[in-house]
Amino acid sequence: LTDPDPLDNLSADQVIALGGPRLSAMGARRTPLPGATAGRAWSGLASTLLGAIREAGARQIVIVNAPQGDPASFAHLRPVGDPDRDGISYGFRAFAPVAFTMQGLDHGDDPIRPSPSPLIARDPADHVTAQTDPGGDARGPVSYPGVFGGERWDRSRMEAWLAPALQFRETYRAPLYCGSFGVSAGAPRNGQLTWLRSFLGLCRHNHIGWAYAGYRDARFGL
Repeated sequence: LTDPDPLDNLSADQVIALGGPRLSAMGARRTPLPGATAGRAWSGLASTLLGAIREAGARQIVIVNAPQGDPASFAHLRPVGDPDRDGISYGFRAFAPVAFTMQGLDHGDDPIRPSPSPLIARDPADHVTAQTDPGGDARGPVSYPGVFGGERWDRSRMEAWLAPALQFRETYRAPLYCGSFGVSAGAPRNGQLTWLRSFLGLCRHNHIGWAYAGYRDARFGL
């Protein structure tokens, strides 16, 4: 359950069976936004799981990860309890843009996520063209800040990428926790350090707890 990956095409009855809320008559007639059904389904199931954990007597903090670990999915997540009373934090992962952070790694041997990786596949910044020229010849390592998938990624772009999670935190007064982030050892050293400064600066500014991924892993470690 570290990487919830709910389907986004579930029926209304299936979402309700997982503990998700029933839509109003007007809401049921609308075409759902991408990710909305998955968010309702996971919010419902996570609430049910939290209840079971507490009924069993466990009092530890529970981290409810966003679908795919993606900050964008916070736009469709709903709180599963009271953060102060129930001891809940909401988690995500930070590897954007993956064309930079995952370069040099074989996704099938990725220490962060197994292959195939829905998060990697769905990240709009994960384009082979970020690392190859139009003729297909490799350009070698790519650095950060830089252009990936037609967008320039720097601290401002990273802050915009985090915005849905930050908005969720402000709306529901819910603690955030980044359970995994980092840059592969195959990335240029200066780019690694700049990316890490950008991300950790945002975490400190926004009071987000964090854990580095693969600290002792030669492919991904420091």
